[in-house]
Amino acid sequence: MFLNVTCAAFLLFTLVVIMLNLTHFCATRFILQTQNSHLKFVYKKRLDNPVAVIISAIKHFKISKKGR
Repeated sequence: MFLNVTCAAFLLFTLVVIMLNLTHFCATRFILQTQNSHLKFVYKKRLDNPVAVIISAIKHFKISKKGR
């Protein structure tokens, strides 16, 4: 029982780390595409808060999907 819980926790942690890396990559790519100094400033402020980074990355992804 304990082993299952540890395994599940480890898998969840790995998933979160992968998600954070992906959102970081998406957000930086988005900023490189737009070259907007205001966006760079906003992104740098949000680096401290991973939840905000994820939310902003989702918003950017939705915006970029609409644009295509």
